[in-house]
Amino acid sequence: MQPNFLIQSLMRQLQTKSPQGYQTINTLIQNNGNPQALLQQVMGNKTPEQKENLIKQAKQYGCPDNILSQVQNMK
Repeated sequence: MQPNFLIQSLMRQLQTKSPQGYQTINTLIQNNGNPQALLQQVMGNKTPEQKENLIKQAKQYGCPDNILSQVQNMK
C-alpha cells in the first residue's frame, strides 16, 4: 500500500469519525506544522490503557512498527 494512499484513507476515516480532529490535522499539514509535537500533546493526556488501544488501532490500519514504537516511547 502506498504511503500517500494510506494517509488519504486515514484522513477520510478521520473526517467521518472526528471532523474536528480532521480539521486540526489538515490545518497542521497545510501550515507545515510539527505532527510530532501534536502527537506528544495528545498522547500525554492519555492513560496507559488508552495509549495501548490507540497503538493497537494504528497497527490495524497498517502503521509501521518502528513508528508505533516511537509513539509508545513518547513521554
